[in-house]
Amino acid sequence: MILSFINIKKITDSFGVSEQRNIKQLNKDYLFKIGLFIRLFLIFSTTPLIHKIWFLPFLEGSIFDIRIDPWSSYLLQGGDYLAFPYGYVMYFFYKILTSIGHSIDIFIGTSFFNKVGFGLSSLLFDLGTLYGIAFIAKKYSIKALLLFYWCSPIVIYIIYWHGQLDILPIFLLIWCITLMHIEKPISSGILLGLSISSKYSMLIALPFIFIYYLRNKRLINQLYLNLIPLGIILILNFVLHFNKQGFVQMVLQSPETNKLFYVNIPYGLDLKLYLLPTVFLVLIYLFWRLEKITLDLLFVSIGVGFFSVLILLPPSPGWFLWVIPFLTFYQIRSRGDYVLTAIPFYIFFMTYNLLYSSGAYVNFLNLNLNLPLIDFVPNNNNNNLRSIIFTGLQASSLLVSLKMYQFGIWRNNYYSSLRGKLAVGIQGNNGNTIKNVVDNLPNILVNERLINLCTENYRKWKKNDPMQKILSENDILSFNLISYSKDFFNIINRRNLLNESKKIFNLKNFKNRDYKNSNIVFLSGYHCLDIKRIRDRTSLKIFFDTYKKEEYNNLVKNNFLKKKFEKSFYDLSFVLVEANKKSNFMKSSYSQLNISMANGFFHEKLLRNLIALSSLKIDLQQSDNLEKVNLSISGDISSEDILLISKNMIVNSEDLIYYNSKWSDGMQGIIELILIIHLADLLHQRST
Repeated sequence: MILSFINIKKITDSFGVSEQRNIKQLNKDYLFKIGLFIRLFLIFSTTPLIHKIWFLPFLEGSIFDIRIDPWSSYLLQGGDYLAFPYGYVMYFFYKILTSIGHSIDIFIGTSFFNKVGFGLSSLLFDLGTLYGIAFIAKKYSIKALLLFYWCSPIVIYIIYWHGQLDILPIFLLIWCITLMHIEKPISSGILLGLSISSKYSMLIALPFIFIYYLRNKRLINQLYLNLIPLGIILILNFVLHFNKQGFVQMVLQSPETNKLFYVNIPYGLDLKLYLLPTVFLVLIYLFWRLEKITLDLLFVSIGVGFFSVLILLPPSPGWFLWVIPFLTFYQIRSRGDYVLTAIPFYIFFMTYNLLYSSGAYVNFLNLNLNLPLIDFVPNNNNNNLRSIIFTGLQASSLLVSLKMYQFGIWRNNYYSSLRGKLAVGIQGNNGNTIKNVVDNLPNILVNERLINLCTENYRKWKKNDPMQKILSENDILSFNLISYSKDFFNIINRRNLLNESKKIFNLKNFKNRDYKNSNIVFLSGYHCLDIKRIRDRTSLKIFFDTYKKEEYNNLVKNNFLKKKFEKSFYDLSFVLVEANKKSNFMKSSYSQLNISMANGFFHEKLLRNLIALSSLKIDLQQSDNLEKVNLSISGDISSEDILLISKNMIVNSEDLIYYNSKWSDGMQGIIELILIIHLADLLHQRST
């Protein structure tokens, strides 16, 4: 069915080891079993009133009806126009198991299994929503997820006691976002179209998703692949329902639709300002104004969009189900006072709806609890009490939505540099390898704009020039470092360069002088860090050299390598040793990588991951003053292993690196990994 679009293995493969283990353990937790037992007990033992008088009669009346307009047929038979205010998607997905149950009832002469099949349909979508939240959240507490969603009294009440069907469109929307995140735009577009077709309220999420595509460098080229199936499904939905009077009366003219115009401000002369569209447009504008949008902010913003409907309209009980997955995501991802903030919301919702909304019939007790509980209270005409509880519900909804948006903005800035451009210097003797490392970073980093200012483009003379023959090839006098320094600070200060296309290696990837909007500037080549003014402005200074095996052995023997390694101003050092003869099985032309980095940063975690997920040989030594740690790594490693390690090493990695990051194989991939971990730390520091 729906899950045919979803490659579960592909999704779980994107997780780290601990996340995969959490997903496997989700079904084993006692909270999951408790929540499942409660759901099955209510499905088999109760019949919600709206199932009995509306949904089940509508579906049963059309089980053997092959016409494509069940709404008109139902009304011609004298059915209630409130029975099924949903489209074909909701109709077909709930009809499948209901039809199976109805057939069993006909065979054995009962009227029990049709409602069980109907309830099990909701259970499947409910379970799918739980897994969808887990896949999007990735790193989460199993008990928190099960407590806030699976054992949520709001979820259980809405679906299994009151009996609303809003779980299907929410399930489809959650999986639409999941598939979008793992770069499955066609499947994502299909699910988004089905979600909107099942309940038009899901249109609220559409502008947020559209803007997310536009603001995301890795997804923007996939936007049309998402819009094509979405458009086809919406057009098909319109054609199927066109000129169907039964559908118009039961769906488009339902009492729920009229609620859109309830809350307004009178302007005199018969003019009214409708609050919901006004506030919603402001939310969309604020979302649009953000230059960078993470998955967390998208998820939270959609939840706030749904909350705006609940706050500015008199909501039906089922509408609150729209916000619960997004509220759950906020609760399991945040580290604040989420419990205290949400408790009043839960209390006011349950109190208001138990008192004033319909319930269910308890079959085995022959107990009729269909009517709102307030009907069982004598002298229950106190409208002030209802208004007070409703005010508490709306006020607590507003508080929760504000806290969610605050969290979303904070998470959105986790890797956002608020203090100008980040400068990284890589000085060494292997320009090609340095260039390869820098050029591959855009294939790894999501929304970072990088440029590489290399000293090779600032040579004073050509190779055959007489002046160049007097000096050694890489003599400092061979480079115009004054011009180099001026251009570097022009970029840092967002000023224009002269002959920029000749000075910036990857300027072809930028249009309309977008290099001024880059947020990471790489300095590379010989003598790129020799000027103190440049070093002072550079946040990360890297030493990078490559040697043949014999040269490397001589450096180690004469203790020259240690002196280079521990040069005072370098934060990070790499020394590559070329392999004498590259094996057909090796992915790299280098046999060894020596690294010097700050002690106590992340080297212990890196060692654990490299040892656990690869066959590399690693030696560890500390410098004499204990300020730095020296790693010697030999062997081979694949880009897939590096991708998996990166997800374990980088906090909130989905905000920084692609889902399918294209890391290099072998030693270059390890260099890229260590470099990006340092960049992640610097970007986070500069965002606080």
